[in-house]
Amino acid sequence: MTFNACFSALCARRKGLGFEHFKKFSARLNNPQNNYKIIHVAGTNGKGSVAYLLAKALQENGHKTGLFISPHVIAPTERIQINGKPISKKTFLRLLEEIDALAPEPLNFFEMLTAVALVYFARKKVQYAVLETGLGGRIDPTNICAPVLSVITSVGLDHTDLLGSTLAQIAHEKAGIIKPNTPVVCGSLPAVAKREIVRATRAENAPLYVAPKPFEVRRINWASGTMQIKNPDTKKEFSLHLIGPAQAQNAAVVHKAGEILHLKKSAVKKAFARVQIPVRWEMLRTPKNTFILDGAHNPQAVDNFIKMWRAFPFYPRATLVCGFMRDKDYPAMARKLAAHFERVIFTQPPSPRAVPAALLKSYGQNAEIVPDWRVALRRARAQSTRVVCTGSFYLAGAVRTLVRKRTISR
Repeated sequence: MTFNACFSALCARRKGLGFEHFKKFSARLNNPQNNYKIIHVAGTNGKGSVAYLLAKALQENGHKTGLFISPHVIAPTERIQINGKPISKKTFLRLLEEIDALAPEPLNFFEMLTAVALVYFARKKVQYAVLETGLGGRIDPTNICAPVLSVITSVGLDHTDLLGSTLAQIAHEKAGIIKPNTPVVCGSLPAVAKREIVRATRAENAPLYVAPKPFEVRRINWASGTMQIKNPDTKKEFSLHLIGPAQAQNAAVVHKAGEILHLKKSAVKKAFARVQIPVRWEMLRTPKNTFILDGAHNPQAVDNFIKMWRAFPFYPRATLVCGFMRDKDYPAMARKLAAHFERVIFTQPPSPRAVPAALLKSYGQNAEIVPDWRVALRRARAQSTRVVCTGSFYLAGAVRTLVRKRTISR
C-alpha cells in the first residue's frame, strides 16, 4: 500500500481506545513520552505558531527537539519533525505497522499519530519535544505526558459540540493539561477563561505565568512576511518572521516560556527571526499574481485575519477564495470575510469534512460558487492580480502546493 493510501485509511479511523485506555497502552510502548522533556501546548488559536516557535528556540539553544503539530499543511509527515526535518514516509509506515500490531484494538487517527510521534522521538533520542494538542486538552491523547512546561495560548469558542458551549467549559478542557507543580504560561485570555485557568493552577499547585501584553508591532514588511516587534517591558526589539498582532501575542508567550526554560536570549531571538511556518499570512508571487495564504479556520482566527487584511496597503482590492470545514461556524466566518473583498469565490477544501460550496451561497452578496478549488483558483487568478485564500488549513495548504509548483493553468 502506498503512503498516501495508508494515510487515507488512517484518516478514516474514528473509534479508538479512548484516553484512559490509550494511557495504559503507552506502557506497551515502554512509555516513550518519559524519555525526553516535553512542552505541552494547548489553545483555541496560536498553538501551532507557538509550538513552532518554541521548537525552533529549543533547537537554536542546542537541543535536539521533536515537534508534533496538527493539522499538516503540505504533507502528512510534517506533523512529526525533529529539528525541522519531517519524519520519512518509510519510517512512519514502519512505526504504524509496529504500533498496530501491539494495540489491543485499532487506534483512531489522532491516537495513532500521537503514538508514532512519541515512539519516534524516543528512538531518535530527542532531548525535548513540543507537543501540540489535537483537540481541547483534558482527554487529548497527548495529555498522557508529564511536561516540564504547559502552555495555553488562547481560549475561544471553537469545537463547541465537543468542548462545551461556553468559554468557561472550553477553558476547563484546555486546563486539563495542567499538571501538579508544573509551570504554566498563558497568553491573553478572556476574564471568565482566565478564572478557570487560575482555579486549575491553584488546585495543582502549578506556578502560573501570564505573558505580558502583546509585543508592540513597530514595522511590518509585507513583502518579506516579517515585522519588528518590541517588548513593552524591556524595550528590546526583535525581528519576527511572522506578521500580525496575533503573532506579536504569540511571541510574548514564547518569550516568557523561554525565560522559564532558561533558554539563551540569543536562541529565542534567532528563533523569532528564522522560523518558517507555512500559510500564516504567507505571500507568494508568480509572474502575474500575488497570493496571500492564511489558515484562519475559526471565527477568532478570521477576526485576526481581517485586522491584518484591513491594514494591508491594497485593501480591499483582491479576489477571495475561501472554504470551510463542517465542524466550524462557517456562516459567521463566510459573512465576515465576504464583507472585506471586491470579489468572493466560495469553494470546497480538499477534505471529506469540507462544507459543500453550495451551502455558502447566501453568505456573500454576489459571491460565486465554484466547488472545485482548482477551478476556483484559476478563476480568481484571471479576475485579479491579488488572490487571497483562507478559511481552512487544508485549502490554503493545497493552494500553496499548487502555486509553488507553478502548475496553475489558464
